[in-house]
Amino acid sequence: MPNNVIQRKRQLRDMARQRRIAVDEADEKSRLIFARALQLPEFLQARVAMIYVHAGSEVRTQAFLPQLLATGKTIAVPWCEADELQIFHLRAVDELAPGMYNILEPRRELRERAERRLPPQALDVIFAPGVAFDPQGRRLGQGRGYYDRLFAQVRPDAVLVGLLYEAQMLPEIPVEEHDVQLHYLVTETALLTPRFTRPNSKGRSTL
Repeated sequence: MPNNVIQRKRQLRDMARQRRIAVDEADEKSRLIFARALQLPEFLQARVAMIYVHAGSEVRTQAFLPQLLATGKTIAVPWCEADELQIFHLRAVDELAPGMYNILEPRRELRERAERRLPPQALDVIFAPGVAFDPQGRRLGQGRGYYDRLFAQVRPDAVLVGLLYEAQMLPEIPVEEHDVQLHYLVTETALLTPRFTRPNSKGRSTL
């Protein structure tokens, strides 16, 4: 990747992170985002949905986990292991404890159980965080590539949903070959459905 693209992403990430930190009424805005996301037809029809457990200034999700668990769907949460996101079938909020980067993740003794692990191919819907997004569905993460690697492994029909504050929306984010376009962006005021451009070799629409 050209150095100028790396530098541009770094600049945008720094700017968007500060915008996200400065968001006021984050609890209420997160509630609105979450309520809108749960009305997506693809979520209502899903059997297995993955949601991140928020950290820092991300759109807040932790308070809504009981509501998700009450849907009767299989609810999954990720945790970091080496350079990959692993996926855990969550059955109760008290199965979480602080882990890498002090983010709540499945307790070690539970995630070591094979029956509690899920493969990426099992996921029907993924609710993903990000530092910044643009109207084309591009996502700028923390820069460690965890979600990029996860997205590369899911089924072509899995639905990818970005949860974000309006303040995190940028006009355009530079794109690399491996970047994946999200199907929906959900903010406190709107539901955006980016127009897909071209399919990649796995059938997933990308930019």
